[in-house]
Amino acid sequence: MDILAKQNIDLAFFAVSAAAAWFAYIVYLAIYRLYLHPLADFPGPKLAALSKWYEFYYEVVLVGQFTFHIQELHKKYGPIVRITPDEIHIRDADYYDELYAKSGRMDKYDWMSGRFGNEGSLFTTAPDELHRIRRGALNPMFSKKKIIDFQPIISLAWAELYMGLAAVFRRFTFELYETDDSDVRLAHDLFLPDVKKDSKGVRVTVKSVDA
Repeated sequence: MDILAKQNIDLAFFAVSAAAAWFAYIVYLAIYRLYLHPLADFPGPKLAALSKWYEFYYEVVLVGQFTFHIQELHKKYGPIVRITPDEIHIRDADYYDELYAKSGRMDKYDWMSGRFGNEGSLFTTAPDELHRIRRGALNPMFSKKKIIDFQPIISLAWAELYMGLAAVFRRFTFELYETDDSDVRLAHDLFLPDVKKDSKGVRVTVKSVDA
């Protein structure tokens, strides 16, 4: 037997072995997810328990229908449904305190840390301890004082949004101008302190077109 023939046999044996190993892994994974997984006892479609391709079909192929499909699954299987190999969906208010109570360490899935192409962001940090460190650096920004200081910007953005939407529907006309001390004393006015230099804020006057 020449060297070339021997190499072909070795390659064929390797390919067959790899295919057999892959098939054995798929069978093992299917058995594990259906019968041995911690979520195996929860009701739901077997295909959803087997693979995330079930979610992919409804979310990508059918363009964003997975959320609505989950509601159909609840009608069929009850308030708790297994929707992917590693996830269950609960539609029962009695579980609210149990699900959303922070009790001890809770890590996110590692495979979810690559979301949005940024594994180092706070939002995608998987380990709880690392997330706590990164979150601690932002805590001062969410203090009561910082939120109150930011209120004028939020109020101004709300006023601009309100004006823009109303203008689209052509139901109102608007006047936007600087305030004085008398405006500040009017309870129904929208007062925004220190929005503009040398100005006490802005006030929006809304007038109905039909008035």
